[in-house]
Amino acid sequence: MRIFLSFVAALALGTTPVLAQSDLGDEAWVAYEISNLRLAGSIRPTIVFPEPGRVSVFSGCNRYMGPVVVEGTKLAFPPTLAGTLMACPPEQERLQKQVLNVLPMVRSYLLRDGILSLLNDKGVAVMRLSQE
Repeated sequence: MRIFLSFVAALALGTTPVLAQSDLGDEAWVAYEISNLRLAGSIRPTIVFPEPGRVSVFSGCNRYMGPVVVEGTKLAFPPTLAGTLMACPPEQERLQKQVLNVLPMVRSYLLRDGILSLLNDKGVAVMRLSQE
């Protein structure tokens, strides 16, 4: 909760919270599971942490970017990200909806054996990603 409030406060002040995120690197993390369901099809959402305090997301349809808070293993995405507004086929729209629904739930992460698990407030993985 503290991280979320810090994030909201930073946004209200017009600043981008910048915290260490060296474990996450600046390479693309490719999603293969959302809400315990393996992704089917060839289109995979990606998440990139290009620099401290920033995130870039490909939802399977549109691209999004914005601030992110990383503090140790705590991780918080904003409720909304700036993004493109392309119309996409129904399958990609459904995938995008899944991605955008789980990102605000993320409160921490676990990085083990090359797998990035994004965890909710109960420590349950809402998305799993790997680097290909």
